[in-house]
Formats: sequence, C-alpha cells, structure tokens
Amino acid sequence: MPKKQTNSKKVTGKKTGSKKTANTKRKTSRADTRKKASSRKNKKETVKKVAPITEDDLLYVQDWCPIEKIRYGMIKTKDGRYINILEIEPITFLLRTFDERAGIIAEFQSWLKIAPIRLQFMMTTTPVDSVALIDQINKETENETDPKVLARRDELIEHIRRLSLSEALSKRFFLIYQYEGNDDGKMSTDEDEIWKVMAGVRETAKAYFYRMGNSIISHENESTFVGDILYKLMNPKSSQFESLSDRIGRITSDTMLYEMSVNEKFNVEDIPDVNYICPRGIDFTHSNYVIMDGIYTTWLYVKSNGYSGIVYSGWFDRFTNFGKGVTVNFYAVKKNRYTAINRVGRTVRLKHVESREMAGGTDEQEGAMNAADNADFIRHAMRDYNEDLYDCITLITIQGETEKEMFERRNRIKKVLLSKDCFTDDCMFHTEAALKMSLPLLDINDNIMDKGRRNFLTSSLASTYMYTAYKILENDGIVLGINIDGDSLFVPNPFNSKKYSNANMIVLGTSGKGKTFFLMNLAYSIRISGKQVFVVLPEKGREWKRLTAAIGGTYIELAPGSKDCINIMAIRPARELDYSQLEDMDEEDDTTSLLVKKIHQIITFIQLNMNKDDMTDPEEAQISTVLTRLYNDFGITGDNDSIWADKDRNILKKMPIIEDFYEVAKEDDILKDRIAVILDSYVHGDGRSMNAQTNVDLNNKFVVISVSKAGKKKLAPFAFLAIDCCYDTIKADRSENCALIMDEVWKMMINKYASEYVMEIYKIIRGYGGSAIAATQELEDLNKSENGAGVINNAKLKFIFGMEKKQAENLKDILDITDDDIKSLTKQDRGQALFFANGDKVRISVKAPREWMKYFTTDAKELRKQKMKAKGEDNV
Repeated sequence: MPKKQTNSKKVTGKKTGSKKTANTKRKTSRADTRKKASSRKNKKETVKKVAPITEDDLLYVQDWCPIEKIRYGMIKTKDGRYINILEIEPITFLLRTFDERAGIIAEFQSWLKIAPIRLQFMMTTTPVDSVALIDQINKETENETDPKVLARRDELIEHIRRLSLSEALSKRFFLIYQYEGNDDGKMSTDEDEIWKVMAGVRETAKAYFYRMGNSIISHENESTFVGDILYKLMNPKSSQFESLSDRIGRITSDTMLYEMSVNEKFNVEDIPDVNYICPRGIDFTHSNYVIMDGIYTTWLYVKSNGYSGIVYSGWFDRFTNFGKGVTVNFYAVKKNRYTAINRVGRTVRLKHVESREMAGGTDEQEGAMNAADNADFIRHAMRDYNEDLYDCITLITIQGETEKEMFERRNRIKKVLLSKDCFTDDCMFHTEAALKMSLPLLDINDNIMDKGRRNFLTSSLASTYMYTAYKILENDGIVLGINIDGDSLFVPNPFNSKKYSNANMIVLGTSGKGKTFFLMNLAYSIRISGKQVFVVLPEKGREWKRLTAAIGGTYIELAPGSKDCINIMAIRPARELDYSQLEDMDEEDDTTSLLVKKIHQIITFIQLNMNKDDMTDPEEAQISTVLTRLYNDFGITGDNDSIWADKDRNILKKMPIIEDFYEVAKEDDILKDRIAVILDSYVHGDGRSMNAQTNVDLNNKFVVISVSKAGKKKLAPFAFLAIDCCYDTIKADRSENCALIMDEVWKMMINKYASEYVMEIYKIIRGYGGSAIAATQELEDLNKSENGAGVINNAKLKFIFGMEKKQAENLKDILDITDDDIKSLTKQDRGQALFFANGDKVRISVKAPREWMKYFTTDAKELRKQKMKAKGEDNV
C-alpha cells in the first residue's frame, strides 16, 4: 500500500474556480518555479536546472487533518486527545412559560457544575436530507397500481425536494467534550478504560438533559455517526452527492485494485480513517477565507466586549437563526477555582488602588471603579454561591457556493448582530486555525481565543442554552409543511405509538384561516403514506369532489334523492381490539356483541332525527327488543360469528334495511306514534334513498362522504350515518392504519347519544390502528356539546389556526396556552397554525405541492382560470 493513500486532492492542488495554487508551507511551490524556468528557457535565458518534484514536497489533506482515528464512537486526535460528540434533540424552549424556561436553565446550570472542564457547543444548519423520507414514500407505494395515486406521489416527492433545496433547513445541535482523566485524576492510555470514562460522562449528561426536556440521540453505530458528522463538515459539497458509505466503498475498492496491481496484500484495516472523511482539497492562500471542497468559508468571532450587556434565558438564540450555510460554535473552558478567586481578588485590590490615585470624576477613575466592582461581583459569586469562572468564545462559520454569496451572508450576519448590540470581527490571517477550531474537536486556538475571550460565570454560561429549535421530521411521517421557527420540514407520524399515546387530532380555527386547505393536504398526505382515509363533510362537500377524483377516490353523496346509499342497519365485522394501544381500558371493559352495538347505533340515529325531543326509556327499551327479534329473523344473534354466511370466503348474511324495521315498528303500540313516523320518512319520504342495501365502495383507500345537501333536519342523522359506516369499516379486519376525518363535528354532536358516540371513537379507535381527526371553526358550539372538551383533550395532536382574541381566550380553559400563545394565534396568517403535542408547541406553515393547488383551491377566480386553460388545451 502506498505510504499516503489518498482519495483527496492535495492541499497544493488547483484551487476550485481559480487559476491560483495553494501551499500551506510556502508561497510558491516547485511547480511554479518549474513553470518560470520553462518560460525563461523559451526566451533563451540561462537558468539552473530545477530538481524534479518528489512526494515529500507535496502536502496532502490527510497530513493537515488533526484526526488520527475513530474508535468506539470516539475521535483520537493526532495530539493524543480523545473526543466524544453527543447529538442533542432540541425543544421549543422559547414557547415555554417563564417558569418552565427558568427550570430548564437551572437544570443546565446544575449539569455545568459537574461537566467536563472543556466544552464545545455546536449548531449546524444544512438543507434537509430528504433522501430517507422520499425512500419511505416510495416504499409505501411500491404496490400501488392506481396511476392517479402514483402521479400525486411523484408530485409530493418533487415538492419535498423543492422545500429541501429552498425553504426547509435542518438544525442539528452537538455537545463535544474530551477525556480529562479517570476518577482518580490519572490519565490512562487504555482505550477501553477511556471509553468507559467517556460513556460515564455521556450517561450523566443524558440524565440532566432528560430533565431539561431534551434527549441525547442514540445511534445504531456511534463511530459511523461521528464519521458522518466529520465527513459532512469537511465535505460540504461532495456530501450532497456522495454519502459517507459510498465514499468508503469507493476508496476501499480503489485501494484494493491498486494493491492488486502492485502485488501487495490488501487489508482494509490499513486504510487510515482520515482517507474517508477528508475533503477533496483545501485552499489557504487567502487572508480571510478558505476554499474547502469547492465551498467558500469564512469566520467571525464575537469580540471580548462585543456581547450585549442585557441577557435573558435563551438569548443565545440570536446566533442560531441565520439559516443555510451557518455553523455556530461556543467554547467554554473552566478555570481553576482556587487560582481564579485569587486572581480576581488581586484585580479588585489593584483597581481600587488605581481609582484612588486617579483624579476624581474622570473617565479613567470611573472605568477603574467599574472594573473593581465587576471583579468583586465575580469573586462574591464564586466564593459565596459556588459558581465557576469560564473563558468563553463564540465562533461563527459562514459558507457560500461563491465568494460573493459568502461575503454577502457574512455582511448580513454582522449587521443583524450589530442591531442586537453584538460586535464581531473577522479571523483575518488565522483561517487555517479557524477551520480546525470550527471542527468538533475542541481544538481551541490561543490567538483566536485571546481576541474573543469573554469571562462567564456558571449562571451566565447556563443562560447561553442553545438547544431551542424544535424539529418534527419523521421519515415515516406525513408531510404537512414547514416549521416556521426552525425552518425545517414538518413531518409528524401520529401513528408512532412510542411518541404519541394516540393518533387522534383536533383542528381548530376561524373561517378563512386555512383549516379546509390543511384538511385536504392532510388527507392526501395520509393516503400517499399508504393508509386508508375517510372524510365526512357536513358542508362544502363540492370542494372535495375534484380532489377525490384526482387521487382515484370514492366520492359519496348522502342526501334526499341521491343514488348513493349506506344501510344503517348493516352489521359489519370488527377485528379484535389491541388493548395495549388503549389508555385506561382493559379487555373486560368491552365485551359487547356486534348486535348490541348496532342496536345502540340505530337508537342514536333515530334520536338525531327527533331534533330537540328526547326518546323515552320505554321507547328505547322497545326498540332494543324489536330489533333483536328482527335480526334473529335474519339469522343474526349475539354471537358475532352469526353475521357470516361464509366466513372463510368473507361473505356476510343479508342484512335488514330500514323498511324491515318500519314494518315492525308501525304495528308496535310503543313505537308506532313517534318512532314509526320517523322511519316512514326513510321509507316513503325524502330520506327513502337510504332504504336499501349499501351500494357504494367503502373499500377504496380514499373515501369522501358529503352530507352537505342533506338539509337542516337530516344533516345530523346523515352525518352520523356516514361516520358510523366509516368507523365500522375501520374496525373491520385490516392490516394498515386508517384515518377518519370529521369536519365540523359539532353539527352531529347535538345530543348526548351522538356526543358519546364520537367520544367513544376518540377513546377506542387507536385500538383498531386508527386516527380520529375532528375539525371545527365553531369552538363555542363544540364546547357546548356534552363531550366537546373530552374530544379536544383526547386528541394528542392539536392544530390551532388563526382566531379572534375572544375565541383564543376560550381555549385557556381547555388547553395549556399562555398570553403569548393567544397573541400569536390572533396574528397568524392564513395557512399558519400552532401545533401542540406532548407539551411542546411549534408554529407551522402548511405547504402543499403546487400541482395539488388546482384540486384544493376554492377560489372562484382561480377555478375559472383552470376551466379556460383546460378548454384551451382541448382545442389544441
């Protein structure tokens, strides 16, 4: 194997996008000298012969790289240090209450008191890596045959790619520490022993960060994780097109072929780790920036006196929101406590002496007195409040694909920070040191530290807590939009039982704020994720007709005179409940037969037809008796298997219809006066279209049922009928998850029977692998319902769109929202929502593929444009 096997271009290699060459050891290389010599020779000048260039004259990137190897998830540097990198999952810190934020900072401060002496806190911002998300979408639709669904899938994938390149960013937070010796203070050379000590530090940090609400992310292979971080930082361009695993495979293959060609024995362990992670080339020939892997990189540090005098918990957030191409590193080195207290004490005495010797009232005397007071404050905090003193510095790495882009980004950052009383400067003539310092290696350069050194007490350091972004990006989730504050994709997976105790949702918001658009986007995204979707619409059903056809769905209209019919009397099979998915419910809590449940559903249906009148107890009891006899006549009993004509072939028995019930009821003394009259309207009156066996396809994976034309009197019972059949279908034997979307659900929850039924769905649907999703713009009407608050509380995922102040105030009694949340809700633009889940709050902007907009839009002007365009295309 060659002594310096390389994948990378040498540091002396040709600069990307430039004709200059670079060398970190001297201004001109021997190659330059040879060119000059050749030029002189052509001019017939007498020159000395130049010795041929040897390998020792060239500096490889691997020679420059400070990394020796990666083992056990640790980095061993060439100067003998061992480094560990922890990835921290951030939280929505700034949306927490004041007391919650104070508690988090207090926990962080407690950890700092026992943390390693040297710490590096890092935040990177990169475009979202959407490969895994897109791969999962393709996997979920690999058996899909409907060309319409595949077309919508491709549009969603293109949408994800567009967002990833333009709007969606990924913030990642890291904590870096190094091995500082064993418990007895001795430094070991045994890597197993070093790893145990480093792992102990990790477990301690994990416990403290858990109490803060953060989690330390575990990776399947920590060494691969560390290598991937280093690879992406040192290969900002190449890593977008070649993954670390691909790089490793290519280098391994190339090395093997080379060694076979020179008859040397190949051993993959002989390939240095740096060969896999080093960049293709680095150019250090510029005073204030570096070109690494074809990307222009420069650095800013915050001056010693450049920090704002007024800070608050989470104030460091001002450094972590600059978007793409910016990495922030904050370094903290704890000073020896005894030495620091003595030095601060000497400073206090010295400054007091200086102030007495100066003329009274001068700026010099005032400065000396202020310095004495500050030093005295530090001494008091260290001596009486057990605080430590740290040397700290903030380093900001700024990148661009061109020199112009890099400097424009740098200038913008400097101006923004200046407006917040933060003063920065360039790392002029220290670019190589800044590059090493910006890597997660705790390699703090003394020259840069001297320029930006700032003393922090433990309490001040705790206030820099930076893990304040919140990312919901699950590769098997539902693509809904953008996290406004974090600029990341918003892709939750409500069916992730490890994260959410149920998959239920509630969507609230006033008219015109984007609630319907959100439901459309949600329904499409769930369908493309391979799950079945049912949508029940009490109003504006026509708005869903086009989008249902565009995804190959079934559109059903339940209304007087409609050709579509769903038999309220039909009993559908139900698979066994998964009680492990249910909260506070044991198997003995639900032993009711399918027949009894169907009778209860029919009673609810009749009650909804009675408007404000209540069904009497004798009527309810007699309905139960009459229906039991009726179903027995059809061979159906309390035995759930009695519904099957042939269970093996999945064939059900013929079910009664409303007319069968009516014929019995009209002859019954208790039922003939009121119940039979109601049933008569479904046999001979305006609802007679429901007097038949079910004739619609409920097995389609996208079913939309509109009851918007049912009329005022029939709206509630028709909506209940739609929800009932959808819920029954969800409960049938299915292998995939399902979602039931109920718009303006309060219109059905007008009496205790229907209200309890919806509440039952919210409590039990999880056991059938389903998600109940209710939406309304009439929060007050929902609250008036008997179980309105229960529905909201049983939804683990809540989406709150824009509201009037009075409406938002009403949420205080139901949700844990603050006055700041209320202000946010009243100012939200159309399509923006506040997302609540597991105690966290995230502001989102709903985004759908542009190709879907023509199916989602309800704007008359836009619809006319689409019709004109379609006519033009037809004429062509």
